[in-house]
Amino acid sequence: MTWLNWSSDYPFGLRIDNFRLAASVFLLPDSAHPETPRLKNGIIQPQFRVVGEGVIPFSLTIQPIVEVSADKVVLRGRVMNLSVGLKHEFDARLTGDIILTLFPTTYDVDNPFSPRDISLQRMSVELKGSMAVSLDKVGRQTIPFSLSFPVAMPASDSINQIFQVLQPPLPKPWGDGNPLGATPALTTPVDFSTPAREIETAIASHLPFGAVLSLDHNARPAISLAPGRTSPDLPPLSYGLKADSAIWTGHYLTAEVFRYATTSDPAALDRVKYLVSGFKRLYDVTTDAAVVDGRRMPVRPMPGVLSRTAWPSTSKIDYTEGSLYKQPCYYEKPEGGWEVISQQGTQRFASYAEAQRALNATASQPRIPTPQIPGAPRPPSLAQPQVALPIVRPVGTVWYGWGCGGDHAVSRDAYVGTMMGLSFAALLIPDAEVKQTASQLLEGALDHLLANQWNFILAPYDRIRTSYFGNYDMQLTFLRIGKTINPQKYGPVYDHFAPASQLTWIQTWFTSIDPVSKYYKFNLSMAYVAPLLFLEDNLDLRRNYMVAYNILRRATAHHKNAYFDLVRILIETPDRRAAVANSPPDPPGASPVAAPLKEQIKTVLAEWLQRRHDVAAQDGLPMNIIGPPGQKLQVDLWTQNQVAVFTSAGYDTSDGASVGKRYVSKYALPVWGRPGDGMDFAWQRHPFDIAVHFQDSVRPVCAVTPPTLEEVQMCGSDPKREGPGVDYLLPYWLAVYLGVLPK
Repeated sequence: MTWLNWSSDYPFGLRIDNFRLAASVFLLPDSAHPETPRLKNGIIQPQFRVVGEGVIPFSLTIQPIVEVSADKVVLRGRVMNLSVGLKHEFDARLTGDIILTLFPTTYDVDNPFSPRDISLQRMSVELKGSMAVSLDKVGRQTIPFSLSFPVAMPASDSINQIFQVLQPPLPKPWGDGNPLGATPALTTPVDFSTPAREIETAIASHLPFGAVLSLDHNARPAISLAPGRTSPDLPPLSYGLKADSAIWTGHYLTAEVFRYATTSDPAALDRVKYLVSGFKRLYDVTTDAAVVDGRRMPVRPMPGVLSRTAWPSTSKIDYTEGSLYKQPCYYEKPEGGWEVISQQGTQRFASYAEAQRALNATASQPRIPTPQIPGAPRPPSLAQPQVALPIVRPVGTVWYGWGCGGDHAVSRDAYVGTMMGLSFAALLIPDAEVKQTASQLLEGALDHLLANQWNFILAPYDRIRTSYFGNYDMQLTFLRIGKTINPQKYGPVYDHFAPASQLTWIQTWFTSIDPVSKYYKFNLSMAYVAPLLFLEDNLDLRRNYMVAYNILRRATAHHKNAYFDLVRILIETPDRRAAVANSPPDPPGASPVAAPLKEQIKTVLAEWLQRRHDVAAQDGLPMNIIGPPGQKLQVDLWTQNQVAVFTSAGYDTSDGASVGKRYVSKYALPVWGRPGDGMDFAWQRHPFDIAVHFQDSVRPVCAVTPPTLEEVQMCGSDPKREGPGVDYLLPYWLAVYLGVLPK
């Protein structure tokens, strides 16, 4: 029997608004680790309103309960006796649940109605229950009811932090106190200086345009992931890691600054000048034209916009992933300016904006086909193209940049590395040209941020794609750098906001609660902590910042990370550095051994040199592979029951198809025993890494346990990639500067 068969053309809409998530976090002191409070519990208080529009208007505020599962958060609210009927036709009342499900899936979209592009988080809405319908001559009947549809909500770091507090215990310790992760002092002498000199020479091939890149050996990889397969379309060498070139250039500039500060070597000063000029180009290439989807547009002149990388049209070596001018969006700046060719002749302009204005001025004139473009003759045997005048074209070598529009917009990370390197150069290099250029570049970036509420406005449509809004820890670092290079201009601004230093520990706590996932976050934290505490001389502010830093240190002190250990010494005031270097790692209990920190640093640097020996390319730089000793260690971890499954805090889906699950070692591995994939800068890779994936749909063999030596080699390597060696030079020169190693 059919109780209700009704259809209508009446318009009706259902929307969710006033969606709010508030979290209360209760922390307790940890007697074992007093510098890092632990999470007692977190309370999530969500609220939203369901609004019906059209012929069934209603507004209902829901305060749902929260349910957490492995891969989603469910907000479930109760609806009681809600009228959803139509007057004069039938009366209907709904009782059931309205369910909002938040998934850890985000994606970026272009918003044509706002200068800000937004990142969205996937969500579904479901209305499920029963409907009581009253019909004339039939009476009241109850029927099941279900309605669902997908929606999206703006994503933010705050939402991810809310997800994290739903998954205690936090912080998630890993590898603490395991004796297998001990870092004893060296028992035999190690030559650290000769490898540094060799790497300083070899790294030149990784600095083609004053910025750091990795090299890919496409002709003869050290190992083959697909036997019998070759790459005939790639040249013998190509550049890799273009997206992070600015980051590692900043790290290498820091290394060379401390090299010069220690040795006064003219070669070090020359390298500093070369790198600073490279940064000048990364900023300069963004100031002329941007090309998006084949359309060239002038860039609005604004200081401080950084390119991820820069590449000239005359280069014989290209990027492994393809030329910049083949990207959906790229910057373009010719050394000779621009020519506008018209019937009246040829005019040259310094910028594309000027050339475009001249082009527009002549565009209304009749266009007459011409046999060829002046200055671009073609062989007589070829057909001559018919080009309509006027036209505009670049003159001379063209420099291309990357990081505009929605195509890998320049990241906050790139700026953090850049600001670190330039700030140390401006402070420690006495050369007037270096000081002036570095200071101008720093001021340009800071002026841009201050003028745009801590957002970067990027070409081609002046959109906000990169933002430091809410990242007050990084904001304070940048302002402190500004106060150092120009105290009159930035000092009052920094002093006004410096009281916020009391709160920087909060963001650091969230960064540190997961010591494995997205480990590069710790390296970036070091990049803004190092200059901040190196520069800060106010004791009260230093005390505030050290509260935050000690949380960071607690999470990483036992990670066998020479660079992080040296930052621990660097951030102390000069009168305390020797005492910290000669003491066991702090905070107490973070390390399973009592060797002085400087001795542990030497041991870990020796492990890096051992890895270099095992996987060296012909020029002596390390390939991103895992050597025979490391392969054996990785296999032995399984037979010795030293592998476990780590579940990320929050909803990190990187490195695995299952939400946040990965295989990890139970202790921090020696540098030579870690997988080679991604080891362009070893210190941004977590030390528990295993060359077996928890799940791998592309290469199922890489998820087989226990692995063989061959599988470890295959799944733990990027066989074509040669790292630049910055991860040795940076800690080496810091160690020499700080007296951990001799000059």
